[in-house]
Amino acid sequence: MTVPLPTRGKALSDREVEVLRLVAAGRTNPGIGRELCISVDTVRSHMMRIAVKLGTSNRAAAVRVGFETGVLRLPDATVLAQADAIVRRNRLAKVRADVARQRARGRAA
Repeated sequence: MTVPLPTRGKALSDREVEVLRLVAAGRTNPGIGRELCISVDTVRSHMMRIAVKLGTSNRAAAVRVGFETGVLRLPDATVLAQADAIVRRNRLAKVRADVARQRARGRAA
């Protein structure tokens, strides 16, 4: 699913909106990477695509355009609860993958 931009640019993907929300919340690239279980390079890649789609040149401008176009809204309890659930789900998936890799190594040794 993508989020259309009412006034300019191309639609942002769900992941790009998620990254932009975390930027708006003041997270750094490493912090975003940790929360979403992705690499800092992947965060940078998302930010570059966001900037191109929004026609901006920096994080602050991207956040401003996000609010101006309605892609971002002031958080409410529902949005925060959904964000927390996504973070927990991503962390759990990463832990499960790490455990599976460790088990595979243990069997191979």
